[in-house]
Amino acid sequence: MKRLKTNRIIQICVSGIIAFWLLWFGLGALAWVLNLRLSSYDIMIELSSGLVLGAAPVVTYLWFSAAKQAVTEGGEDDFSFLNFGLFTTFLFLSFHRVWATLDRWMERPAWVTEYFSFLLPTILFGLFLGSVFLILTRDTRRGSIPIGNWKNFLISVAIGIAVAFMTIGFFLGKITN
Repeated sequence: MKRLKTNRIIQICVSGIIAFWLLWFGLGALAWVLNLRLSSYDIMIELSSGLVLGAAPVVTYLWFSAAKQAVTEGGEDDFSFLNFGLFTTFLFLSFHRVWATLDRWMERPAWVTEYFSFLLPTILFGLFLGSVFLILTRDTRRGSIPIGNWKNFLISVAIGIAVAFMTIGFFLGKITN
């Protein structure tokens, strides 16, 4: 128990969870008192989106030099994969949050969804690419990726494809009805 009380990761996670719920109910009560037409859900979506939009580019900036060093040094060990994976994930997360925020603010105009429709799949695939580096990170040494990491990668791809086919089937069912 002493270890849990002094563990910084546990302290930050618990503080974050408590802050989230206090904000959720506090902002809901504030919206009710001020008779706003927004629910606590709407306020928390905007607040959380804003926080991620603020944090993701900062993380991208902070991990850029480590990712650059990982690429220039050959990218053969687990730290290189971890550094590049974190950078890539947060780079594309930054793009995603900017895109989603602009799309929401502009109320999805046709010119955005028609002419720039390639952006969202590109951003999501970039997030997948960053995740691949993070999946392959553990115990990678001198360019040799352990077989267990490849198995985890294949499992993630299988789950992703299964979910994609279920979602596509669901939407095709909605379209044909």
